[in-house]
Amino acid sequence: LDDVAYARENGYAIDAGHHIGGVTVVAAPVREAIAGTNRAIAGLGLSEQLKGGALASLAADLKQSADTLSELYSEDIV
Repeated sequence: LDDVAYARENGYAIDAGHHIGGVTVVAAPVREAIAGTNRAIAGLGLSEQLKGGALASLAADLKQSADTLSELYSEDIV
């Protein structure tokens, strides 16, 4: 439950080796006005290489990209 609260607060989720040992996964939701959240983008790497600034940078980049995609999916394109 703490992970869900973290994801809601920060706009992305991190799995640091829980699902796959030695691999860290960061995912951010892509929202759409009508369908809501039904997709996400993710990045992953070896946990040893994603420490400190590298992990924070990946998370920030994924969140920004997901927010941009969310805006595009929410526009009325005719």
